[in-house]
Amino acid sequence: MLLHLPPEILTQVVLLLPLKSIVVCKQVNHYIRSLILDSVEIRYLVQLLLLELVENPHCSLSIHERLSILEKRNRSKGIDARLRKRIRIPFQKSGIYDLTGGIYLLGDATRTSLHYMHLPDKVDLSNDEEIEWRGKEVRMEHTIIDMGLNVYEHDLLAVITMCAQTALQRNLFDIRLHLYKVSTALPHPEAQRPVISVTQVEWDRPALGIEIVGNNLVLILAYSDNNHKPDDRMFIYDWKSGVLKMSFRAPYQTYSGLIFVTQDVFMTPNSNNATFEYWRVPKEQSDAPTRPFFILALPELCPEDNVGIDTIECRAEPNPTSSFRHSPKPFHPDPYHAIAIFNISIRSREFRIIHNIPHPIQLARQFFLFVHRSSLAECLDRFDNYISYHDDPSPVPYDDWGQDICRWIPADGYSSQWITKTSGQKCVLFPEMGHFGLNASSESITMLDFNQTEVARVLADWVDESDEKIIINEGQKLDDYGQCFLNDVYGQLRFKKCETAPSFIYSGVMMDEQRVIGTQVGDRVHCFYVKADSYTEFRVVGVKLFTMRDKLHWQTEAYPMFGRAMLETKSTPEDGKINIVVEVPKPRIIALSKTYSRVHKHTGKDDSPGMLVAVPRPTWKPTRT
Repeated sequence: MLLHLPPEILTQVVLLLPLKSIVVCKQVNHYIRSLILDSVEIRYLVQLLLLELVENPHCSLSIHERLSILEKRNRSKGIDARLRKRIRIPFQKSGIYDLTGGIYLLGDATRTSLHYMHLPDKVDLSNDEEIEWRGKEVRMEHTIIDMGLNVYEHDLLAVITMCAQTALQRNLFDIRLHLYKVSTALPHPEAQRPVISVTQVEWDRPALGIEIVGNNLVLILAYSDNNHKPDDRMFIYDWKSGVLKMSFRAPYQTYSGLIFVTQDVFMTPNSNNATFEYWRVPKEQSDAPTRPFFILALPELCPEDNVGIDTIECRAEPNPTSSFRHSPKPFHPDPYHAIAIFNISIRSREFRIIHNIPHPIQLARQFFLFVHRSSLAECLDRFDNYISYHDDPSPVPYDDWGQDICRWIPADGYSSQWITKTSGQKCVLFPEMGHFGLNASSESITMLDFNQTEVARVLADWVDESDEKIIINEGQKLDDYGQCFLNDVYGQLRFKKCETAPSFIYSGVMMDEQRVIGTQVGDRVHCFYVKADSYTEFRVVGVKLFTMRDKLHWQTEAYPMFGRAMLETKSTPEDGKINIVVEVPKPRIIALSKTYSRVHKHTGKDDSPGMLVAVPRPTWKPTRT
């Protein structure tokens, strides 16, 4: 009976089928096979399903033009390393950055301006070797501490500033939220309150996590290495009306970021409990939850008191959205199937050894954890008996939820300054460079593709003939060496791995759905490990290389257990020595660990890691506090 239907009706029937069923239909007989292969609509649908993309109905391209673009993309094997363009940044950068929706955004060193530009598409590139920076600028009256973008859905830029206030003989800081339209750099016309006063805090420069989905803006405010251990804060706003829907406090260093699982559920990593917590977005303030309703546990850590999670950074791009109305592109990676990356820093059992003597400076191990957003959402159905809206829910053990859907990768050898490493189901990685200069060795850019349809296709019949190395990673056990986790950790999520030829020298890489950006260093300044033998005598232990400008005013904190240190220099003398002021409350060892990139993000300096090398003994000017 089915074969007697008109071809137009039969085509509509096939368009309602999932991908596997369409593949089966091609094998029924020659008539249906020809119908599928000759139908532009069916071929277009198959390509969308293969690449796990979603259509943008607001794009004006015809279905024939869309199909042509898709088929070219499907033949792409990874990174097109032959097409490289340089963008020279005409201003001094801070640690504020983002790459999403085709927009590359950077903060300047004054921390009062944001600069951003629409990066050109591949077809729009000229033959020039360098792309001129042509973008917009948002200037603020007060210090910018972070920002968030929602480009395709709302054309929205949210800027968070900090303003010092004096009240009742106390120094307080106003945290304010400013809402701008990306395309005009003017206050957003849909925001009834373009400037929202969020809260007042006693300590400056908090770390922020911000995500915008639909009308909901979630803001997490936290501190790192603060001896006063202020509470973390979580806020949820309806950004269009400016109404606060939820305000929540948590103990010090509990939260640092979040990922939207669906449009009305978000997940926050809890560093103190080593868990992923699911929160419901309230419809109004009276409906605001006071606790998560669902929890996933991470693998159990070693029982020693000194082993624990330092930080968890996370990202899944693109976010769930109801519309791509501000996008000119014909399709986008499906947000539901986007890969989530968690950059986890764990204090290990291992301590630093200097001159064969153990020192009380713990080494941190870095790990990447990958899991699809769809898998995180499906956990709510798989383990619905763990959901609790009225009492504290019991965590789902990692071995129950994570082994089949996760992948762990040791990240110690990779650059970890930027979390903007993923787009859709792809992730780009680059080795951490030991040093920069004439003798720096070139490295390969690595791209991981977690699209399981693509993995299966490569396993079946794809033989690559390009200069890229393509393999399928099926390993399961994490190489932890017993330094962080109590038991062996497994993850079975497979991925395709592509590597370019080793021809790049970058401090790190980031990506969006169309392009990979490699950042290169500029001027360098030395920043020392120092050992405080007393208040009046110091000796050099080693040096880290960082990317900074000649003029430098840098202030940071070491681990809380080692007290504070302030290093200050104005320039690098020709003799290679640096005048540095060091203030320490007690004679302890002070060192800069793997957490320096996070600290530098708050200082507003452009930094890049380097290798431990011997240096001339500097001139020291110690002062007692």
